[in-house]
Parts: sequence; structure tokens; C-alpha cells
Amino acid sequence: MERNYRTILSLLSKSKRDIEIRSTDLDFTGLTNLANELRKQDRVITLVVGGNLTADMLDALISTSGDRFNIKFA
Repeated sequence: MERNYRTILSLLSKSKRDIEIRSTDLDFTGLTNLANELRKQDRVITLVVGGNLTADMLDALISTSGDRFNIKFA
């Protein structure tokens, strides 16, 4: 999962296009770190939410990111 995180960060810095990831691509800690990075870089990505996140976890990610996730449900 660490490799996925580094790949996503690399894409954020190189691409201006929309990036879509699945919530299962990273664990909750990785998603939280990504949310912080999105806030720092003022970037928006799409998060496809699977069964691994609770409503409270999703709320925490949205809050941490400063609402920088477009949300889709699988």
C-alpha cells in the first residue's frame, strides 16, 4: 500500500488531470495522509468508496482534506 501512496503523490505533482482512486487502494492511515496532502496542494481527486470505510471514517477524510474528495460509491 505504501507503493500506491507514493504513486498517487507522484501523479498529483505531475498531472493536472482528474485522478480516481478506490478506498481499497490505501488503508485508512494512507487515506488520511493523502487527505492532508490534498489540502496542502489544494488538489481534488475522486475517491470511489467501497465497503472498507464507515460513514464516520468518510466524514473524517472529507474534513481532513478540507472537502477535496469527489465521492463515488462502488
